[in-house]
Amino acid sequence: MQKEKPVNFNNFWLWLNDEAERQQLKKGVWMQKSTLGNQRYVEFARACGAITPEPGKKERDISVYYFYKLTGGLTLTPDQVEKQSGIKFTSDQRRMLKFQAFTHAQEDLILKLMDDPDALKICRAVVKLDKK
Repeated sequence: MQKEKPVNFNNFWLWLNDEAERQQLKKGVWMQKSTLGNQRYVEFARACGAITPEPGKKERDISVYYFYKLTGGLTLTPDQVEKQSGIKFTSDQRRMLKFQAFTHAQEDLILKLMDDPDALKICRAVVKLDKK
């Protein structure tokens, strides 16, 4: 069985980079505002084909986590990025954005479920009843 390829947002890299330039943000400043290290810029650029990949040099796809950080560094929401860029999110990308937003909003509950096996069992029982 083939493993599914993780969803990435690499198709937005060139637009995000251009937007940072439009906002007159240097690469380092953009990464700092995104709360990312400067090395991430080069890793993303390699993964997206903006910089020629080199053997032994790290590449990093733009996951939903990094997409939120990069857009936040530009003070834009994902919806604003989609509208302004003209690049439509795929259904998988939109699902990951919703998942990330949900898990962020429900962090306290998720941590409680991780720490309390009985609470998790109760939630699973409720979900099973709801499916009937």
